[in-house]
Amino acid sequence: MLLHAVAGNRTLQKFEAFCVMLVDLELATIAAGLGPCSECWPRCSRSLGGASRACWEIQFTPAAIWGRHLRLYDTLTEPSSACGPAPQ
Repeated sequence: MLLHAVAGNRTLQKFEAFCVMLVDLELATIAAGLGPCSECWPRCSRSLGGASRACWEIQFTPAAIWGRHLRLYDTLTEPSSACGPAPQ
């Protein structure tokens, strides 16, 4: 994937999905980013497909997203020492 290196797109790179990160969206930058994609594709498309599928199954299924959502709520509702002692 060609991705602009901003916000959530950087997260995909951390998940080890095959990403070519672009510093900007200028035509020359995009064209230069296509090189690594086209060079890799013939010899590694099957392994990249498998890695992308594994990444999706671990991180992006509805169940995985829902689990992270619930864990976030749990952390937000835990008493924090920064807010004073927990109510008795």
